[in-house]
Amino acid sequence: LLLLLEKMQQGISLGAITAKGFGKVKAENVAAGFYDFHQKEDILSWLRQSDPKPEQASDRMARNSGKRLEVLDDCIVEAAFAFRTSVIIRDYNRKERNSTGKKDFNAVSLKSGNRYVLPGTTLKGVLRHHAEYLLQRMGLDDGFLENLMGYSKDKAKKKSRFMVDESLLDDDDTNPKNGSVHAAGQTRIRIDRLTGGVMDTALMDSKPLWQKGNGAAFRLRFIIRKAEARDVGLALFLLRDLWQGRVAIGGEKSVGRGTLQGLEGVVHYRGQTYHLGENGKVADEKLRKDLEGYAAALRNGAKKEATAK
Repeated sequence: LLLLLEKMQQGISLGAITAKGFGKVKAENVAAGFYDFHQKEDILSWLRQSDPKPEQASDRMARNSGKRLEVLDDCIVEAAFAFRTSVIIRDYNRKERNSTGKKDFNAVSLKSGNRYVLPGTTLKGVLRHHAEYLLQRMGLDDGFLENLMGYSKDKAKKKSRFMVDESLLDDDDTNPKNGSVHAAGQTRIRIDRLTGGVMDTALMDSKPLWQKGNGAAFRLRFIIRKAEARDVGLALFLLRDLWQGRVAIGGEKSVGRGTLQGLEGVVHYRGQTYHLGENGKVADEKLRKDLEGYAAALRNGAKKEATAK
């Protein structure tokens, strides 16, 4: 019961499409009561159907306070990034007037409530697409991606083991410190595809997000359920390319939006914690060799699966 209550405080997912960050909830003001039948007062409380003393509950809840509830076979990746460039996840349903007040922006950034958000659908789509690209560049078979990230074909379906959380961004109102983002309008020209020239009176006004300072503005968290060594290897390659700005997130990538710069990261797997510091390096030599082993397992595992087919 204590573990269940602690898990509810950390967060659980309800409903459908949970692999893409939907349905994440967490409980607040969680309390538990315990009757100790060696104590006369607790026996009387139970008979009267009254709650036991609250300090007894808080004392026993404190045993698990601050502990991470993890399944050993789950690989958990958490990383903090700064935006190298502007970013925009387009909200097709929200309208906003531009600075002239005469027309709406062509594109504005998506919000969840009052905060800008990078949805799990976007993040997982980017990661899956880049995973396919990595495997192709390595000359490896990408068949095991279906086992990892799920699929839906005709009547056959498989649930994804790759779970991505949505990421809420801090703006000037929620956190006006280093690493927050702010929206600012930008006018761009429209190109005539036939002539290659500028189309007269055809301007595009978008309102992307720009980062203030060099702190962490975006935090990514994804989990691979029942992860094998090759799954962890793929997660490391994905994290590396995100870290180095090789993967862009969101729309208008053709004009340079959505690239990241890694600041810090942590990988949890089989009771071991790997801390990534400056430039994504791991200081501990033994831990670094462990990560290299997982990267090698990706190559070997994918090759064996291709040979079996």
